[in-house]
Amino acid sequence: MNTRHCSLRKALQSAAGSVDGVSKAKLKLGRCTIVARIRTDRTNTAGLTDAVRAALDRRLDQVTPVTRPAMQIQLHATRNAP
Repeated sequence: MNTRHCSLRKALQSAAGSVDGVSKAKLKLGRCTIVARIRTDRTNTAGLTDAVRAALDRRLDQVTPVTRPAMQIQLHATRNAP
């Protein structure tokens, strides 16, 4: 893995992890895709996927990659709603 790829992954991971409600964020970068695995302790996860996607979009706007990768957000709640 080259340094640029690693730096981008860390920047995107940081952006996803900074979203309110995200307890853990892991990212996998492919040539044309980003897969974000998000964990939350919230029981109500409404809007969290959209918030993570927006944070990743903002970070990508800052680094302006040559091609915009497709995003897949996988959200896992560690607690169930009562």
